[in-house]
Amino acid sequence: MNRYSGFYRSKIPLAGFCLLFGSVGCNLATLVHKTTVNEFHLWTDSYHLTKRMHTYAKKAWQEYKDLTPGLDQNPAFKHGFLDGFHSYLDAGGKCVPPATPPRKYWRYSSFTPEGAQQVRDYMEGYREGTLQAKDSNYREILLVPVLIVPDDTNAAMSSLVPNQLGDNFEDSKPVDPLPPILPNPKPTPKEKTDPMKPSNGPVISLKKEVGQ
Repeated sequence: MNRYSGFYRSKIPLAGFCLLFGSVGCNLATLVHKTTVNEFHLWTDSYHLTKRMHTYAKKAWQEYKDLTPGLDQNPAFKHGFLDGFHSYLDAGGKCVPPATPPRKYWRYSSFTPEGAQQVRDYMEGYREGTLQAKDSNYREILLVPVLIVPDDTNAAMSSLVPNQLGDNFEDSKPVDPLPPILPNPKPTPKEKTDPMKPSNGPVISLKKEVGQ
C-alpha cells in the first residue's frame, strides 16, 4: 500500500469543502458573519438595555415605596409598577394600563373578590409606574438621536402665491360669478300632414300600362 494514499484521502473532503465555499461566492460568508457576529451583538445589546431598564424601574420603585408606606404588603401593585415603568422606557406611548392583565391573573384562583382586587391593584400600579417613568426622563437617554431638518416648503410656497397674483392682491376686486346654466330648449313639434292631401312635391304616376 502506498504510504501517501492516506494523506491524499484525508485531503479530499477538505478540498471539496473549499471548492463548495468558493463556488457560492461572498453570500455565504456574509450570512455566516451576520449570524455569528451581528446577531450576537444585537442580542447582547438588547440584554444589557433590558437589564438597565429593570435597574431604573427597581430604583424608582424603592424611592416611590419610601414615600408611600404600606406598599410592601401589595405585591400586585409592585408588579404593575415595575411593568409600567419598564414598558414606558422601552416603547413610550400613553400612560395607560394594558387592556388585559398578565396571564398570572387569568388563573381560576383570580376569579374571586380577592383576585379582582389584585387585578385592580396591578392596573393602578402600572399607571403609576408609567407616570413615574415619564417624569424621570430616563427614556431620553435610551433613544437614538435623529437629525430632523425643518421643511420650509410650505413657507416658500405661501410667500410665492401673493407675488403671482400681483402686489395689490388684497385690494383686488372679486371675480364676477359665472352666468347660470340655462335648460336645454324643448324640441319644436312637427306639423301634422294629411295622408289624403297631395303634397307639393312632384307627382309620380304609378299606373301600369296595359299590354306590357
